[in-house]
Amino acid sequence: MKNLLGEYKDIRELRAKAKQYYKKHLQGTSIASPVLAQLGMKDHEVAFTRAGLGKMAATSAKEHKLLLVAYLPELIASAKAATRNENVKNTRDASQYAYLHTEAEIDGKIQPVTITIFTDVNGNKYYNHILPSEDMKYK
Repeated sequence: MKNLLGEYKDIRELRAKAKQYYKKHLQGTSIASPVLAQLGMKDHEVAFTRAGLGKMAATSAKEHKLLLVAYLPELIASAKAATRNENVKNTRDASQYAYLHTEAEIDGKIQPVTITIFTDVNGNKYYNHILPSEDMKYK
């Protein structure tokens, strides 16, 4: 993975760069994710919204997660598998959460990436992404 966000001195500056990239290049756009058909979903478009930016930024303490922001369209489009959970908490307007399972090369190693898609009456929206192997290190 090549750093498309530019140089940064610390995680705070990198977070600001990732947010700026999202706002300028992703917010208001959408990308098709054919793998959503595995879940029987007719709508394969995933929109990048302000809510997705907020959730991603609020949970962005890891460098690699932030660097992946520039690759989100490619990761969503190339996901190889999808799973889902119905919204049982009813704390949001989501009918379900879908999880796209894909991979990214980080520091010369292929690592899994899970991208959360929030589905409501207005369609599918990017909600967040994690690197499970990195997140498990700190639990």
